[in-house]
Amino acid sequence: MPLFANGRVQYVMTMGAIKQERTWPEEIIPRLRIIGEIFVNALIRKENAEALQRSEEQLRDAYGEITRLSEQLKRDNIYLKEEIKADQNFEEMIGQSGGLKYLLFKIRQVAPTDTTVLIEGETGTGKS
Repeated sequence: MPLFANGRVQYVMTMGAIKQERTWPEEIIPRLRIIGEIFVNALIRKENAEALQRSEEQLRDAYGEITRLSEQLKRDNIYLKEEIKADQNFEEMIGQSGGLKYLLFKIRQVAPTDTTVLIEGETGTGKS
């Protein structure tokens, strides 16, 4: 007896007798078909449950990797911010004026070079 799953025959159910030939009454065949459908549904549910479990494991693994990479990115971000602060050493300068921003821009341009720079200004204005 063919058993259908997902619109096509995927299983077959057979019955037989060992010691003697047997003819099955017609009224039993619909019942056997129902029993076959129950078995097929059980198999499909089992396959779906296994597929769902595999998918959940893959999602957990992926989430763990995303979490790990996110934490690494946060650590790298903090490290790079500290490196920038240490490299530029501007955290002690206070002010938001256009002149100070321009001066810091110029310092960033000259800092990597081996050029001598003369800074002019009044005494006590923080040239050092």
